[in-house]
Amino acid sequence: MFRCLNIRFPWAFIACLLSMLLFSAASAQKYGDDFARTVVKISTSKIGSNSDTAYGTGFVFYVSKGKKTYILTANHLVTDPDGFPFDRIRVEFQGDDVEYPAQVQYLYDEIDIAVLSLDQYSDTSLNLGESKYLKLGDNVFVLGYPGGGKVQVSRGSVSTRDKNKILLDSIRLAEGNSGGPLILEGTGEVVGVILQKSVHGKDNYALEIDQVKLYLGKESVFSSLADRHSPLPKTSDGVWIDTPTGMEFVWVPGGCYKMGCDDRADACFPYKKPAHEVCVDGFWMGKYEVTQGQWRNIMGDNPSAFQLGNNYPAEMVSWNDIQKFISRLKEKTGVNCRLPTEAEWEYACRSRGKSEIYAGDAEVSQIAWHGSEGGETTHPVGRKQANGLGIHDMSGNVREWCADIYSKDAYEKHQQNNPLYEGKGFGRVTRGGSWGYAPAYVRCAARQGNAPADRGSILGFRLVRTP
Repeated sequence: MFRCLNIRFPWAFIACLLSMLLFSAASAQKYGDDFARTVVKISTSKIGSNSDTAYGTGFVFYVSKGKKTYILTANHLVTDPDGFPFDRIRVEFQGDDVEYPAQVQYLYDEIDIAVLSLDQYSDTSLNLGESKYLKLGDNVFVLGYPGGGKVQVSRGSVSTRDKNKILLDSIRLAEGNSGGPLILEGTGEVVGVILQKSVHGKDNYALEIDQVKLYLGKESVFSSLADRHSPLPKTSDGVWIDTPTGMEFVWVPGGCYKMGCDDRADACFPYKKPAHEVCVDGFWMGKYEVTQGQWRNIMGDNPSAFQLGNNYPAEMVSWNDIQKFISRLKEKTGVNCRLPTEAEWEYACRSRGKSEIYAGDAEVSQIAWHGSEGGETTHPVGRKQANGLGIHDMSGNVREWCADIYSKDAYEKHQQNNPLYEGKGFGRVTRGGSWGYAPAYVRCAARQGNAPADRGSILGFRLVRTP
């Protein structure tokens, strides 16, 4: 992550800005490579007609449980001037030499959007973002098949917003880009669908994805894309997904365990002792650390130092900031959450209090982003192996705030059942180590304290869901 603020020397400031530009361009190309399999070439024609085949773009946005693939594209690409679908609609994935027949599933001619379906299964899809957060000057890029050739990346910025249109004067588009995704750089999420192009670059625009989602939400198969208000019930597989936030919570059955560090492990410092038995009631623990996208949806901003995507953990957040987040979350969505107690956190980290050094019965590099391989940055949540409860990143990535006050001798004062230390001490407990820590400090028993107002690129959090 490049930081140019507060640089005192002009030459250093200019060098930093050039580095940011190079990073931004590389980011767009990287996303082009990563998302090529989700962006498809569409060809259309009428059977028995003398008209040439027309080419355009679409992208996979949803794959149903029945493994049917759904593609968003432009309505004018797949219908004739009278509004009837073409007889022949074919879809080709990047890298394949096969054209798959597609069916028109939904037509929304009033917004020039169409949904196609394929029986061919796609193992990946693009995430639909929220265009309401777009600002003038935001860097974006378009993926498409200009001229019916190979997928290409066209990069630029948001010029103007007019009602539900995003104007893109700085992006040169060509025949074949219609129906392609407009992607916000840095998040990789779709914020619009390309509908019109001009060779002069003055009339290029995309329809905002929020408008598209309003129409998609009317169809039962896509209702989850528009419904952001009703939490889903607890599911049979032990995961609770909250629709308003997208947060996933794993059920952690209650039990008793020996908390703290004993002689079975090295790096057993005094503040991790004494090992003592505690019991916790069952609770719903966040499957992942709270992400930047989830923070922004609730708070309207993103304070993180490593703003590399919505699926990266929120950091640069203090304990006090998190209390505001929890309060705002309740006001906006009705969802009740809190920080875990230190006892709950370690119990979940060790897969219900098992004798595990790290968050899972595996080598540290399989389960944690840490200093030896962290790459001096955070990483998207859930990329490393989960622990025995299916919870990710409790070792490494970012250190996680807990509810307790920190004291070196807190363990000597713990009650046995559901301990929460609120006595004398310094700041609040943080757990789990981070991307910048040596393996010894990403152990389940590792604990530290930070002032409630502290912020840092190594400090994040996960939540406990309450009824």
